[in-house]
Amino acid sequence: MSRIITFALFASILVFKSTYLSSQSTEAYTWKNVPIGGGGYITGMKIHPLDASKRYYRTDVGGAYRWNSTSGRMEQMIYFSNSNLYSVAGIALHPTDTNTLYLAVGRNCNPSENAILVSTNAGQDFSIVNIAGGIPFWFAGNGGRDCGGNSDKDRQGTPLAINPHDTDQLYIGTRGKGLYILDLTTLQLTDIPSSSIPDNSLQQSIRSIAFHPTQNIVYIAYTGHGVYVGNTVTQNYTRYGNNSHTELKDAIDISLSKNATYMLVACKKKGIMKATNLTGTLSWSLLTGYNAADGEGYLTADCSPHNNNVAITIVAHWNHINEFQVTTDAGNSWNQIQGSVAPTDNIFPWRSDAFASHVSQIAFDPSSAQKMHYTSWFSTFSCDNFSLSGPNSWHNNLAKGHEEIVPTDLVAFPVNSDGQFLMAGSGDHTGFLFDSNISNPDSFATFHIADRATSSVSPLKKCASMDFCENQPDNLVVCITEEWYASSGGILTSSDAGLTWDLKSGYDSNMYDKSIVAMSSGNPNSIIALNNEHMLYTTDGDNFQNANGTTTSNPSCTLPYTINCLGATDFSGTNINDNVFGACRNITADRNFACVFYYYDWDGSFSISTDGGENWCIVNNTDLPTTTNIWNKSRLISVPGNNHIGHLWININEELYHSQDAGASWVNYTDDNQYNVNEVKALSFGKGMTSMYKAIYIYGSLDGTSGDFFYRSDDNGTSWIKINDHAEQEVWGDNKIIAGDRNVAGRLYITASGQGVLFGDSDISPPLNCDNSEKTINGEFDNIDNPTIPDWTVNEINGAVMSGYINHYDKAVLDITSPGTNNWDLQLWQDNLSMEVGEIYLIRMDLRADNTRNATIKLRNKSNGTTYLEKDVTIESSSQEYTFLFKPDITDSDLRLTLMVGGDMSNIYIDHIRFREFCEGDISTLDCLEFMTLENHDIVPNTYHASRVITSNGNIADNNVEFNAGDAISLEPGFETQSGIQFLAQIVGCP
Repeated sequence: MSRIITFALFASILVFKSTYLSSQSTEAYTWKNVPIGGGGYITGMKIHPLDASKRYYRTDVGGAYRWNSTSGRMEQMIYFSNSNLYSVAGIALHPTDTNTLYLAVGRNCNPSENAILVSTNAGQDFSIVNIAGGIPFWFAGNGGRDCGGNSDKDRQGTPLAINPHDTDQLYIGTRGKGLYILDLTTLQLTDIPSSSIPDNSLQQSIRSIAFHPTQNIVYIAYTGHGVYVGNTVTQNYTRYGNNSHTELKDAIDISLSKNATYMLVACKKKGIMKATNLTGTLSWSLLTGYNAADGEGYLTADCSPHNNNVAITIVAHWNHINEFQVTTDAGNSWNQIQGSVAPTDNIFPWRSDAFASHVSQIAFDPSSAQKMHYTSWFSTFSCDNFSLSGPNSWHNNLAKGHEEIVPTDLVAFPVNSDGQFLMAGSGDHTGFLFDSNISNPDSFATFHIADRATSSVSPLKKCASMDFCENQPDNLVVCITEEWYASSGGILTSSDAGLTWDLKSGYDSNMYDKSIVAMSSGNPNSIIALNNEHMLYTTDGDNFQNANGTTTSNPSCTLPYTINCLGATDFSGTNINDNVFGACRNITADRNFACVFYYYDWDGSFSISTDGGENWCIVNNTDLPTTTNIWNKSRLISVPGNNHIGHLWININEELYHSQDAGASWVNYTDDNQYNVNEVKALSFGKGMTSMYKAIYIYGSLDGTSGDFFYRSDDNGTSWIKINDHAEQEVWGDNKIIAGDRNVAGRLYITASGQGVLFGDSDISPPLNCDNSEKTINGEFDNIDNPTIPDWTVNEINGAVMSGYINHYDKAVLDITSPGTNNWDLQLWQDNLSMEVGEIYLIRMDLRADNTRNATIKLRNKSNGTTYLEKDVTIESSSQEYTFLFKPDITDSDLRLTLMVGGDMSNIYIDHIRFREFCEGDISTLDCLEFMTLENHDIVPNTYHASRVITSNGNIADNNVEFNAGDAISLEPGFETQSGIQFLAQIVGCP
């Protein structure tokens, strides 16, 4: 039985009143990109010939960007909830109006999900062109994927163009439907007859449209068919490449020379074709002297606007930064020129190689012959002093703002020892970790997970699933696969906050593909992995075995509720979507109890394991619906904290369900009119705006409001507040996954189509000025190759003798041979630490000794000796965690942190000593450590839980403060509670 001690002065009873807030109520939020940097394919660019600062970029899945010369960044131009509109097939610039441009957008072969967009303010805003009679064609801008036929083959070129001789005409090259001309005044379409330019059933696309500068002539590259030359007045067309010069059937990009005396056509693997006599019957020749085509061959060629004889091209393969080819004699001969990207000229450090891979467009800058740009798989690069003889130095400084990672998973967690708190998976990368630098838009990711693997993970390269250990967030787990679809998979774990990753040999990649992974909230060696073969579990962090269905429950940790098993869990059949882009997550660890995991089966049953995933039983088979859609974005979440014991949420078939009894029963919030929830397409939780509840986040619709929005609930789902505004361009396509920040109240992370990860902060949130990165250096003592303790000083006084070294268990050892008399006779210290007045700081140590003994931790000014914290601790023969929270009344940048161990012969073993600022929300990182001291500061409303002892002389100035300790609660002189405050203290062990 627990003993409860309650302290109250004029104790008041808190009454919470819930009033439904209409979904029309919007809280102001500021939204930014998480700065990953680049990551995706820029398939083309346009630079206005009259104003070189007007540069526009299009991507295969990530929308379109404009260059803002004032901010020095690329800025996204597309803001639609329909993710299909983020595949951009073409850009057309008005030849004389530098502010007008058109985009051809659409990802698939459904005309209703393709469109022409127009902007009249240089890309700041776009509207859909309301074509008379509707749009009868499509673009399938992501290479025609899922259209059949010539799928994923042709994304480059310029298939949209305004006729410079009649600027009311927009020429539109389509996929499979030939050529159209749109009258921009009447919005009437003219379909060029198939007898002139045919349709096709292979979904081949018109990829380039170029006009003669002085004559009414248009040149069209139609992949799979050839090059068509037409009269823009009579619309008569001649085809080249049917019987002779069959190379033209692979035509994809056209560029006319400065004086229009010739044009070059990039023909993929067939090379470069040159045409002369551009105003008559074209004369063709296949150029020679350049590099042989490899991969997809030549996707682009560009003639210089400054010199009629100069042109440039490159073969589209891997890492060809050294293989640009130039001609200075109109293509008669070619020279390869060297190039490089210096590390200092690469703003995306996680991508350190493969520059100039799959180059889609090369463009001379119209303002200067010494400026050159190219677009590629890995963003856009520029050269400011381009030389035709080389070598040339390229940079991606002009790519700031380009964010085109396609996220596959997203998890936010309490700040770990390396300062990380967010992890994002990618369809083309193994995943990224983020710390407080996400607030700096230019602090781009420095690595992805595979870079830190202790052994090669090849050929695995796609991230499929992620999780972490709630109470030990240094422990992380990811599942990665070889391809997007069902393919070999592997599981990696990190126990050092993502600094290193180990591929698990006990997960058979020959047997298992993608798995959804979940890690125990308290035991990082306890992991489950659900795939379409079975439910797997491991208790040693490596050897995965098949889980069992059972009809009984035998919890391996103490639970506050009983389990009523209704039947054995069946893991046969389809359990998950094995495509990495499938967002459904139907398992989770309980965030409060280390032995508990949950599983929603698509047949509608809900199961629990109470022994670390080995055995499972059904606890509910009536409240939740079935689903057959493998692309369902269901997300099962467990909410941590004493106010959320047994609290689960899940969205299924876009309906929201909530359980408060570990899944034994569920309430349908969509079916219950009191909650006004209509559709929920994504779901998460995060740090609450109050201490009473975690924030619950959904993406969907409420109260009958049309359109999809993000909502936050601060009262456990009773009422909701809208936190994005479409009118302020706070709308992004395909928001599959969301994650509430665990440390910053009100912050929400979202995945957005091919635009990476974004995050929103409430404008009424507390200031985000806390930096909880470690101040101590090498406080983890994991450098076993160093004979001494790195960055720490061992000091001996009065003849006492002690050596310090790192043992092979990654512990610092203080080996005492002569203890001296006083505690200060032997010291381990580190200097050059700092703190600021008014902030709260944390010192945390993990210590043990050969025998029970005393030691002292001391923080003081190094020069004058002013002491800010001095505490005696009793070190035992088993490892114990000691934590001290304190609030200084002065700023000091000349600190020395010292562990004094003189006066006793017993050796001491140290796992870590940490010193950092303690930020709002960090309390979860201290839950259930052994000893906690709260020193000289107002105690923030929260639950403070130590497995043994809490000591405090602090001030309880607000309600909802709880002290829970297993052995003792010591309230020292100076401790007080303010009038009218209710404070709860109880002797109770950890869950």
